[in-house]
Amino acid sequence: MPKYIVGGVEVEFPHPAYDCQLAYMRKVVDALEGKANALLESPTGTGKTLCLLCATLGWLEAKKGQDKAKEAEAEGEVERANLFLMGLKESRTIVYASRTHSQLAKVVKELRSTSYRPKTCVLGSRQQMCIHPTVSKIQGNAQNQACRALVAKQACKAHNSVQEWLLANKQAATQLLDIEDLVRLGRSGGGCPFYISRELQADAELVILPYNYLVDPKIRKSMTNLDWSKCVLIFDEAHNLERVCTDAASFDLTSVRLSQCMAEVQGAIEHKLQQQSGPGAAMGEGDTEVESFRVTKTVLSNLERAIAAHDFPPNGDGVTFPGHYIFELLAKADITVENFEVFLDQLLAVTQALEERDEEAGKSRSTYNVPSLADAVKIVQRSLGKLSEQDPPMFEGYRVHISDGKKENSRFSRAPGGSSTFKRMPTLSYWCFLPGIAMRELANLGVGTIIVTSGTLAPLASFSHELQLPFRESIENPHVIDPSQVWLGIVKCGPSNVRLNSSYRTRDLAEYKSDLGNAIANFARVVPDGLLVFFPSFVVMNKCVEHWQLPSGGSSGSGTIWDHITRHKQPIIEPRESKLFAQAAEDFRAKLEDPAFRGAIFFGVCRGKASEGLDFSDRAGRAVIVTGIPFAMKTDPQVRIKKEVLDDECRKRRGEGRGLSTLSGDQWYRQQASRAVNQALGRVIRHRHDYGAIILLDERFGSPSAQNDLSKWLRPHARTFENFGGAAGALTKFFRGRRGQVQV
Repeated sequence: MPKYIVGGVEVEFPHPAYDCQLAYMRKVVDALEGKANALLESPTGTGKTLCLLCATLGWLEAKKGQDKAKEAEAEGEVERANLFLMGLKESRTIVYASRTHSQLAKVVKELRSTSYRPKTCVLGSRQQMCIHPTVSKIQGNAQNQACRALVAKQACKAHNSVQEWLLANKQAATQLLDIEDLVRLGRSGGGCPFYISRELQADAELVILPYNYLVDPKIRKSMTNLDWSKCVLIFDEAHNLERVCTDAASFDLTSVRLSQCMAEVQGAIEHKLQQQSGPGAAMGEGDTEVESFRVTKTVLSNLERAIAAHDFPPNGDGVTFPGHYIFELLAKADITVENFEVFLDQLLAVTQALEERDEEAGKSRSTYNVPSLADAVKIVQRSLGKLSEQDPPMFEGYRVHISDGKKENSRFSRAPGGSSTFKRMPTLSYWCFLPGIAMRELANLGVGTIIVTSGTLAPLASFSHELQLPFRESIENPHVIDPSQVWLGIVKCGPSNVRLNSSYRTRDLAEYKSDLGNAIANFARVVPDGLLVFFPSFVVMNKCVEHWQLPSGGSSGSGTIWDHITRHKQPIIEPRESKLFAQAAEDFRAKLEDPAFRGAIFFGVCRGKASEGLDFSDRAGRAVIVTGIPFAMKTDPQVRIKKEVLDDECRKRRGEGRGLSTLSGDQWYRQQASRAVNQALGRVIRHRHDYGAIILLDERFGSPSAQNDLSKWLRPHARTFENFGGAAGALTKFFRGRRGQVQV
């Protein structure tokens, strides 16, 4: 394999590296050597993951070599022992985090293509890794509880086989086993995949995991084998990192969930009373516990009343308070800073009583609501802290929002069933609006280097501002492809010369929807193989599709607009339900291979599963159409409050004379939309030899600011077309020029 000296470190690469790959690896090595943070953007298809792995593992090998040299210089056993104690012989760990388990599997696949074989483990949840015939079918926290109970009794055959398997497979750490490999081995007679991965973590040089394992303090605390001061943290596919950080530090408590918690406390009370009346029970035994459970139920009832007592505006927007209001609200239910720990102990005791009840009844464990309430209290408790002596308490970066139940919140899945004793069904939300809290906590653990990377991070300055970390190293990489491999057109008008503009003012107009559909039908005829079409939202997509299917939908010929689109390509529409997405993706690829058609067309939404992470390389994605700029709803309370928080910070900085080097609410709002667009555009051009077209069907993309918000590598390719015919002709010419290229 080719070898390169990158920043003084020898790096082996699977193939000759492009200049942009060497530049990227240089930034990685410089960050590692200088114990600095790095913010690195490189387009999808430039080998970003491979560069990360080779650069960090090359650096790790170099450090191990330096350690051996220092050890060799020491004479005698005493010197060697002193050297170790002095920390000169360090044990370093690369912690590689990505968003999804499919992306983690891709990391392992890329690693196998290199010459590096570090001791590696891939961490996952029991949901992905459990092979026990009963426990594997349980969902949520109940699965964790059931697993621990079996392990404690040594009643799980797979867990009992872990040490035996590890002894028989001493090279497992360097065999680069992903989650699927461990599960397959476990089902064929090996040990428990979940616990094997935990055992491998103890000596791992490379730990691969989902990035909520790092930003969620509850999960991070369980990773006791890691010495954070000797860790390098990599966040790959980090374009959504801000949201993951704030979600991990926030909660929504619905009236339904709170009433279910009260029902569970009542169930614990009844269980303890039944134990007292059972044979062999001592007189008065358990009275104290029953009484404490009754107090807990009263506390929850008081909390429900305190939440419901708020006056809500008639527009249904709910009410918002500063972060410190959460303590005032909880105090009305006798949950105070002084008794947080006592209350948490009571919730734990309730959970244990419910588990005991189910076990005695021979029932499979249920998913209880009380633990989620305990998690919410811990978030409140944690927000009392400071990131440094100079910083204000973390709760200043929070807001309390109480909705009246007419509108659903987006952060927390609703629990089915249950009811409140009140007519109102409000939701108490405690939302974090400073993603930097999670990142600063990681930095405070002593982590030497944090690398944040993705194909769509720009503008880097605002991303850095949001994460509240200093990034000494940064890069916005170009692509490895030739300019002839990509076509980018901004089309301002449809075939009937209707202005294409998906703003709130025009998106519901029949003439707009008709000409948009006719434009897509024309492009479906020109584009070979797979065509992707992304809308700003599910609502907009569904309205357009419904309009196109109407006989009076404005077709330019016989049949409906939908008929014209599907005459050339078989359609797939992205489902709202996540569980149905895998089947939709599979159907798209199957229809792509149907010889009776010239490909398939996938209708999806920006920020949806298809636009965020699916690989539409080669024939699967010869063109992507974006029909509008996906601005979030300004009436969404989270969006409104986020803008207010940022604007308040701007005013505060101006008042303190600290200038304007911050992010305003409007800037954040626009940048969130542009990052979603760039992420969708990254579905095509997935590797060096790929090619494709990008079609922006909204005149607003023609403004200088909108074009400047495109990923840096795309900007030079942008052409604006005032009329549809010019765009269609140029696109046809582009694909004709690619006909001689081998179809992959």
